[in-house]
Amino acid sequence: MDPFTAAPNYRASDADREEVVDALKTHFQAGRLDVEELSTRIGMALSARTYGDLAEAMSELPPARFPDCPPVRDATQVIAAPPVLLPPHPQPAVFQPLYVLPQAPQPAHSSDALGILSVVFGALGICCGITSPLALTLGIIGIVREGKYPNPQRALPIVGTVLGGTGTLFLLAILNLMF
Repeated sequence: MDPFTAAPNYRASDADREEVVDALKTHFQAGRLDVEELSTRIGMALSARTYGDLAEAMSELPPARFPDCPPVRDATQVIAAPPVLLPPHPQPAVFQPLYVLPQAPQPAHSSDALGILSVVFGALGICCGITSPLALTLGIIGIVREGKYPNPQRALPIVGTVLGGTGTLFLLAILNLMF
């Protein structure tokens, strides 16, 4: 228990007596007590049986936890005395949520549309050949734009580029045979 805040009729332990003696030594070093008063108060503290007896040994002195406090000499200084700090209260427990809410879906990359268009025009280009160069161009632009994102998703632009390139080669082969 704390000898400075406990009930006065409770019995004091040896550790409590030593704490008060240490506090008295601190007050002596701060100049609040002279040698004679220090020895008298240490005698009172060592012979104390209750916290009330320890409080008598510490009477007219600020708590030792605040050695910077000036000694209180009259009633006008009591008002200006620093406030007594209470021991810290335990922090409230941090509660973890029982469940985690699902994350909102991430917005689609702008190059996803380019990848889809590239695949569509690449497939049409294999059938009719005219849209293959457009599919090849859109696929390359989609691949370059995907590289700017932290998690690139290049599958659609790559497929569109392959289809567009294949369709363009077929288109060139057919035009070469015709002319």
